[in-house]
Amino acid sequence: MVKYSIGQMLQLKEDTELHGEISGNIKIKKKGTKSFVCADKKIPMSIFLDGDINLLNKETTEISGYSVDGLSEYIYIWLKNRFPLEEMLEDYDNTKEEFKEVIADALEELGMYDSTGNRG
Repeated sequence: MVKYSIGQMLQLKEDTELHGEISGNIKIKKKGTKSFVCADKKIPMSIFLDGDINLLNKETTEISGYSVDGLSEYIYIWLKNRFPLEEMLEDYDNTKEEFKEVIADALEELGMYDSTGNRG
């Protein structure tokens, strides 16, 4: 059984074909492309930053806990694509890593830990 945490960042280890279940379209995702584990435990999947979905094997996948590091990365990217976040951080002499650390701390305050109880 492979255990993932909600928000865990995954990176493709090789170029991968994604097959659209409904459309039948095939897309190629390049090695190193990031996706993030979704919260749906009944249909395990990860989502790419462009919105494409990768279904994970339902028989061998377990989703438990939260990855505050993955969630903070996803939230950072989400906000950066909608607001001039990098410029705002520069104005306050903060870095991307400091910003993500604050998000991760806030999520931990809410009790969001990974499946082992550690940060991940």
